[in-house]
Amino acid sequence: MSRHTRCRQGGFTLLEVIVSIALFALVMGIVYSGFTTAVRAYDAAERRVDEIERVRVVSAFIRRSVGGAHALAIAVRREWTLQFDGASQRLRYITDLPGYVGLGGVHEVVLELASNGAQHDLVMRRRALAFSRIGEIEGEYETRVLAEHISGFTMRFYGPMADDEAPDWYEQWASAKRMPLLVELAIVPSDAPPWPLLQVHAQVDSIHYVNTPNAGAGVPKEGEAVAAPPTQPGTQPGT
Repeated sequence: MSRHTRCRQGGFTLLEVIVSIALFALVMGIVYSGFTTAVRAYDAAERRVDEIERVRVVSAFIRRSVGGAHALAIAVRREWTLQFDGASQRLRYITDLPGYVGLGGVHEVVLELASNGAQHDLVMRRRALAFSRIGEIEGEYETRVLAEHISGFTMRFYGPMADDEAPDWYEQWASAKRMPLLVELAIVPSDAPPWPLLQVHAQVDSIHYVNTPNAGAGVPKEGEAVAAPPTQPGTQPGT
């Protein structure tokens, strides 16, 4: 056997080494690409599950609290005020809060958008139902963020404003004598698809009157109007 033949059998040529390295790099690139794609898909699925859970929890809370809003009129400086103020982007009402959101019991609740730097959050402001000497609700609000990065939050209200009116949709609820039949809430995140439209059936019981000792208002008789809740300038009912 010649010396040349013995050299060929003892190792690889430079070309073979280069080809092997190239093939190895190609295979590792394919494996890494597949791995990173799988990780991104997993992260996206996890974020989607978290978003769905957040939508479910917040929607359930809104349905429960708004659906349980009390038809309550409070005497303030001898005038009755229905404690339900509904505008297109703000809702104030009286409801029972469950213990899992903190201190349970009857609270005044406000739902609205709040600025947080360059973004907006859907927040709940709440305070326990306590009255001042003249009958006004007093105390500091506690604020909780229900959903972050919200670009749109609008509401509509359905029902008859007065006894002689047919039910209709309004951007503002300003009835002095009754609660709406439905409250519709549309929530649009800035970084996700819009939430499912919420339509909440409100309580339609007769008004309950709460008179504090120093407010000094007599309970209205049947058919007697109470003072209308405050309205926001420039906002008119619409279909």
